[in-house]
Amino acid sequence: RNDAMRDPIVEELHAVRREHAAKFNFDVKAIAADLARRRDDSRFTYVELPPKRAEGPAAVPRLPA
Repeated sequence: RNDAMRDPIVEELHAVRREHAAKFNFDVKAIAADLARRRDDSRFTYVELPPKRAEGPAAVPRLPA
């Protein structure tokens, strides 16, 4: 990557995610279970909102033929 495009915060976030995933041998189900356990053990309250649905078809600009 271009050094001008690097963000040290994003780089650190990626490193933390890689380390966490490595603890679970990159098993997505195990990672999700750990995150759910951490959420449930947390003192914070989490709110799950319903998904937002689009009101109609998205307007997609068309290129001239």
